[in-house]
Amino acid sequence: NLLLRIEARGKRPAMLVYTFDGMLACSGINGAGVGLNINTLYPADSRPGVPYTFIVRAFLEQPSIYEGLDLVLPATRASGTNMLMADENLILDVEMSAARAGHVLCEHGYFAHTNHYISPHMYDLNQPFTNSNSIIRQQRAWDLLSEHAGVLTADVLKQILADRAGSPMCISRPEIKDPAGGFRAKTVAGLIGVPSQRVMHVTNGGPAESEWHEFSL
Repeated sequence: NLLLRIEARGKRPAMLVYTFDGMLACSGINGAGVGLNINTLYPADSRPGVPYTFIVRAFLEQPSIYEGLDLVLPATRASGTNMLMADENLILDVEMSAARAGHVLCEHGYFAHTNHYISPHMYDLNQPFTNSNSIIRQQRAWDLLSEHAGVLTADVLKQILADRAGSPMCISRPEIKDPAGGFRAKTVAGLIGVPSQRVMHVTNGGPAESEWHEFSL
């Protein structure tokens, strides 16, 4: 796991970028007060195209959500990504596949998304293998966010991200191994972005068993 602090250059704002070896960007915030978190989606229309890490990095290099969307929505994308964006005034969620995009309303001042499409415009792109555990984790996240509505501080969000209810199909997932050796899954980090403060809280490992660290621009 890597957290990069990238200096401003020309019109490009400074950035805090969470990523992995060999990947341009997975999530982050920038010096203009724009934050982005993503979930991998598995649409039925995947194709050769631009990988999501390039799209995330290009978005974070923009000075506003609006300019970021104008850049990434027309891209010839390779597959699916959910992009949850925020600045000081707005929370916006856009589900993308290779060829389509759909907006999901954030009506309550909070929002939860996992690894399946929920927009009516996009739901038909879901593949069966992605749905069951993703639906369970999303519902649990919604329940916890609703329970703490109005007091969603960084400390409360840390508790939610560390939740192990319903393990192993939980928010902070322990390592899950397919007995046949074909599937492995584990939560490898926790991320909380505070765009208005240009701050990120990050764990190096699953939030249920890892220490939080704070980084700022």
